[in-house]
Formats: sequence, C-alpha cells, structure tokens
Amino acid sequence: LTNRGFKVAIILLKETSDYQVITKQHLSAVQALGVAILSLTDFQNLSVTEFDYIVDGLLGVTLSSSPRKQTSDAIRVINNSLAHIISIDVPSGLNTQTGAYYQCHIKPHVILSFIGPKRGFKQLHDVSIYIVDIGIPTQLIDYIKGT
Repeated sequence: LTNRGFKVAIILLKETSDYQVITKQHLSAVQALGVAILSLTDFQNLSVTEFDYIVDGLLGVTLSSSPRKQTSDAIRVINNSLAHIISIDVPSGLNTQTGAYYQCHIKPHVILSFIGPKRGFKQLHDVSIYIVDIGIPTQLIDYIKGT
C-alpha cells in the first residue's frame, strides 16, 4: 500500500520487545519504508478521521475463544472509527470452526478471504466478500474437504 502512495500505519497490541525476532525484523523493514508503527494507545488518541481504511488482521482462522481484553479494546476502537474496514481472510472475532461470532468482533465492510468462504459468513449482512486466489491447487482443496 505504501508503494501505491497510501499512508500506512501498523497498530501493535503489545510492546515491540514482546514480539518474536522475525516479527521485529519485519517491523524494522516496513519502518524503513516510512510505515508508522503505533501502539494501541497512540491509535486510540488519533482522530477517528485519521484513517480512510483499516485492514483487520488481528485474529485468524484458529480463534477458538473470545478475544482477550487488549484485542477486544482494539476491536471496539476499530468498529467505532469512521474508516472503511477490510478484514483479511476472516473478521477478527469469528470462530471458523463453529461459524459463531464472539460478542466482540470486527464488523467489516469488506472481507478478502483466502481459498474459500468460511463458516459464519452467511450470518454477515452489509459486507462484500471476495474470495482471493492465493495459488492453492484446487486438487489440494478438494482433498482437504474430503478428509
């Protein structure tokens, strides 16, 4: 997005020192490109009009319990912003095993889902869902579905 001229910021839910080495390296690399790295507190203190888009990648398909407090706080801040919310693969707060949404979950405008739709998508309203081809062979998908 930075390469396309968008102003980009990454919001961290914990201190940089708490991340694994590879994540710290990635954060350093994007910072060198001019991407702002913000804490959740920094993000909460910004004007809600500061961002046109927010890309949700807080939680993934392995979520099996309600989001923790810090993640729930981030979800509330995101949902209360005026930004257009785009979830990557699944909205944070969706249990893809059961299709249930936890009380605190992202309410996206758009979902860019990998491979195929997930359980729980049918419950969503007022959201555009796009299935993104990431190069997984259909034979592999069919094999996994058959197991």
